[in-house]
Amino acid sequence: MQRSAHVALTALLPILACEALADPCQVDRLVAPGPFAPTSFGNSIAHSGDYWFIADYRSQILCSGFGCGAGAVYVYEMIEGELFYLQTLTSPAPMTPDNFGRSIDAEDGVLVVGSPFSAAPGLSGRPGAVFVYRLEEGLWQQASIIAPPVGGDAFGSVVSLDGDSLAVADVGNDRILVYRFDGTSWELTDELLPPPEVSARSGFGWVMMAGEGRIAVGAQQDRSVIGAGGSFHVYREVSPGQYEIEHSEYSQVQQVLGSAIAIDGDEMYVGAIAATRDFEQQGVVYRYRFEAGSWVEHGEIVGQPAGQGWGFGGNLVVAEDVLAIESQLDRAVCLYRPDAEGVWQQFARLRPETSTYADRFGSALALDGNTLLVGAHNESDTFGGDLYGATYQFDLACNPCLADLDADGSLTIFDFLAFMNLFDAGDAIADFDGDGELTIFDFLAFQTAFDAGCE
Repeated sequence: MQRSAHVALTALLPILACEALADPCQVDRLVAPGPFAPTSFGNSIAHSGDYWFIADYRSQILCSGFGCGAGAVYVYEMIEGELFYLQTLTSPAPMTPDNFGRSIDAEDGVLVVGSPFSAAPGLSGRPGAVFVYRLEEGLWQQASIIAPPVGGDAFGSVVSLDGDSLAVADVGNDRILVYRFDGTSWELTDELLPPPEVSARSGFGWVMMAGEGRIAVGAQQDRSVIGAGGSFHVYREVSPGQYEIEHSEYSQVQQVLGSAIAIDGDEMYVGAIAATRDFEQQGVVYRYRFEAGSWVEHGEIVGQPAGQGWGFGGNLVVAEDVLAIESQLDRAVCLYRPDAEGVWQQFARLRPETSTYADRFGSALALDGNTLLVGAHNESDTFGGDLYGATYQFDLACNPCLADLDADGSLTIFDFLAFMNLFDAGDAIADFDGDGELTIFDFLAFQTAFDAGCE
């Protein structure tokens, strides 16, 4: 079903902007443990139980006795809030440029690793493959290799698990292939194609998520309505492993709709990284809710203050009432929680301590409870230096110094001035008592927080 343009929104939600709080929650900065030379450590991240997986799809590993950028996936175990390196996974027959780890996902003791340019069993060329691992006796062991049908092209560019179902993007063919585990092997059960209206070379499948019995797919380069407009499409499971189209939306304006996508129950969030509001191409994230058998737009999240080309909404993840959104140019990740009325309110803005060189901070996100891992796979040690990548661990349960509104690390008269300015501007940051209104009680709540001090 084609819907109207994102010009006049049905409901503009009063969602707090990405600007306010300095990050107090960074726990660790992880780099590739070696012995292989890192190149893009943190390009994809996943977790299953206490195990966390960080990919470097261009890691310089050993290939037949010499170094090559085939890629690797590093396994960590979480013990009492700390990540400990456990093992390194590589292709059984690595070659440049396999891109092993270009996309990874994990769920219930299963890890899938996309390798979109690797050789595949029984097929000529390098059509791509998906490697499946299972936890056995404390280590992750390869259990199977999924090869594409004849004609596969960049198979494994994106992978996403949903119980016994696995969605694999075969982006060279503009399709999603669905596999289902029958207890013994992974069987191909469906092929999802874009609707006929979608333009060629739309990027269909470069952004994709399976979950809640649905597969949501972005086609951010779709030009069917307008160049750089983009679109996204939702497929619903109607029987085990079989899907039908449930919703399609095409942008009427240039905004790269479908740059990120996530489904959480009856809620869906879709990035439009080049949407223009107060500034050209500042980016937004649209919020949808499944109501009466259809997906209905319920406003947007806009980063404010914004700037030209900020790239807000280039990536996002939502889980357990926490929404994390990448703000590319700002090298930040903005965190939101819903208030009592379901309106998303910002509670933190995360930036790494080495934000100067942490390029693409937020391009990979994985969230479990109060632990958030943020990949910065283009991080370098100097401006314009060699890329190696890093991954940052944050604890969302830490206690920020809320009264330090100017984020200078101390409580001074300038924090009072900052509070007054926010209050006068009607900014939700000044809602210190959390009742959704700005009143005299917010002054009292701020005074209490200020008097309590910050350790």
